[in-house]
Amino acid sequence: MKICWENLDKLTYNSVTGMWSELYYHKRNGRKSLQVTTLNYKYVEDCGWCREPFLSHNTNVGNFCCRSCGISCRQTGKPSGMSGRKHSTITINKIIRANTGKVRTLKMRRKYSLSKKAESNPNWQGGITSANDKIRGSLEYREWRNLIFERDNYRCQVCSEEGSVLAAHHIVPFSIIMKENLIDLLFDTENGVTMCKECHKKHHKAKVYKGKSKGK
Repeated sequence: MKICWENLDKLTYNSVTGMWSELYYHKRNGRKSLQVTTLNYKYVEDCGWCREPFLSHNTNVGNFCCRSCGISCRQTGKPSGMSGRKHSTITINKIIRANTGKVRTLKMRRKYSLSKKAESNPNWQGGITSANDKIRGSLEYREWRNLIFERDNYRCQVCSEEGSVLAAHHIVPFSIIMKENLIDLLFDTENGVTMCKECHKKHHKAKVYKGKSKGK
């Protein structure tokens, strides 16, 4: 939290603990009454990036006064143009109007996806993500899934239900494709069918039990 008169007016200083505190009211699930939580802040002499003093939440493990300073230090090593600043209401409304209804082309989406992969991503940890997660989180997998849904008119092909949570099911199982390296079938629309969440769950559950009975 940046130190300014507006913030200090909301806080109470405790001379014993040397910390600032405020009361935070929030809703609780299933209850009409509000839950009251005390938030404590400690004084930090300088931000790890902009070197300005700030109040840090007692659960904060970082050394930055704001998210912008943290990203600037971790990602590029260069100061952010918005470090310690906020967009005005007019600017925010302009950004909203400029992005409302905007449809990004497939080329733009692929370019953006590539720019956030591997070392280009600030959260890169040396390649610890499994091949399964990489494929299921890829743009190509999402495109394949959407093509399956559009072809089947967003209707479960088992129970014909519409409007439910859908899943794109691999006819030749994903595990076999990965095990036998059948890459051509991975994003083949002929190897996909639309199922609702319940039918998809029952299908895989039945296969598991069938495999166990054969093992016996």
